Amino acid sequence: MASTLEQEILDKFHQLDGAAQSRVIEKMRGIIKSRDEDFDFDSWLSEMDKLRIPPQIEENGKMLSASELLAEVREERDADILHGIGFGNTVSNSPD
Repeated sequence: MASTLEQEILDKFHQLDGAAQSRVIEKMRGIIKSRDEDFDFDSWLSEMDKLRIPPQIEENGKMLSASELLAEVREERDADILHGIGFGNTVSNSPD
């Protein structure tokens, strides 16, 4: 089922003469083609690889889970917040 906007576009399209309909179709094909060509999957995948977090391994060789990594990040954030409001380094074990 077409949305209201889609139906309105189709209604307007049917009001055009044949030549105008052909021009609109060609214009839409150009828009779709340029949109599809603009997306470079290989480039996107390369960017995603750069953003990937490498596995974190503890000293005992155990790989940290996502929830453990998240807990670490939260602890660091909390320590930064506390330090920022004047409570010093009360949360983390770093020498700040």
